[in-house]
Amino acid sequence: MKKYLIAVDEEINNMSDTIPAMSKGIRTTFYSTNPYYPRHTVMVQKSAMPECLDSPEEWRDLSVELKQFDDHYIGTVDSYMSDSLQFGPYRAASAGFVVATDEGDTLIHKQLVIMDGKNLYYLNNTFDWNDDGRLEKKGDSILRSFRILSSQSSD
Repeated sequence: MKKYLIAVDEEINNMSDTIPAMSKGIRTTFYSTNPYYPRHTVMVQKSAMPECLDSPEEWRDLSVELKQFDDHYIGTVDSYMSDSLQFGPYRAASAGFVVATDEGDTLIHKQLVIMDGKNLYYLNNTFDWNDDGRLEKKGDSILRSFRILSSQSSD
């Protein structure tokens, strides 16, 4: 049985201390540290700007538009673009992108955008273009375990 070390990076954007219209943003990224393991990253992000747009579809569309300014993003994957989804009781929309890394790898970046009424979350599963389906399924399984504990607070 092969063992891989999993690294976790966490970033906190606490702009709400200086800009009251923003909430605390948090991003947690999980990835393998094994350089011989195919690229696979699972990331969960709580946005610091949830009240700017009204629907997950609008946030997904903004995400697509902003990717056009990043040279690493090649285009969208039509089969991952979906509206009017549900993640448990919450409204959601999804997107998919093709990404080229500086190292020459091509990746698929799946994104699920969730709104719980007050907060906005991005669930991201990024895996190698040549994945036989195992990495995509593993990442999707991990992200399905995500739970929103309380929609009463924006922190």
